[in-house]
Amino acid sequence: MAAKVVLERKVRWVLALVVVIIVALPLLAIRNYVSSAGGSDVHTSSAATDERLVAIDGRTTLVQPEALESAMRDWLSSPKDKTFSFEFSEHSFVPATAIPTPISLRRANQVAQLAAAYPGLTVRILLPAHPAGGVTRPLDQKRATRLRNALIARGVDESRVTVGIDDQNLPTTQTARIAVLMTK
Repeated sequence: MAAKVVLERKVRWVLALVVVIIVALPLLAIRNYVSSAGGSDVHTSSAATDERLVAIDGRTTLVQPEALESAMRDWLSSPKDKTFSFEFSEHSFVPATAIPTPISLRRANQVAQLAAAYPGLTVRILLPAHPAGGVTRPLDQKRATRLRNALIARGVDESRVTVGIDDQNLPTTQTARIAVLMTK
């Protein structure tokens, strides 16, 4: 009788282990698929690579930060594309300040160089129409003004650089980020 009880316990343990494995494998496979499929979604990432989103005449594309200047020059040489926009995220500034990071200053330099080379280029720095919270609007305004001043300091005529709220519902301002819209 004692041997039968020990055998039943072992059988129950083995069956329980088999059930756990059968249930766990599909769950792990689904988790792995979801995490690998979601890894390329720029909109859900909070990393500094958020700034890869660029919109050319409303068509969104991903451009690495170091390739932004090349993308802007390609856009300028295209006869059909009229607008080019990209965004500045929280990672573009020293936290809780309007001080731009080195990559943001580099981007401002790139825009200033293009504006100097193409006098017909206008630059609009756009605040999101619906900020993340009322507290962020004053900081966003300071950041946009700081970017505008940086462009003017680099030789862009102040009449060609404006700050405003996004009224065009651009793809790059669907998030609560500052966007730069260039029009030729």
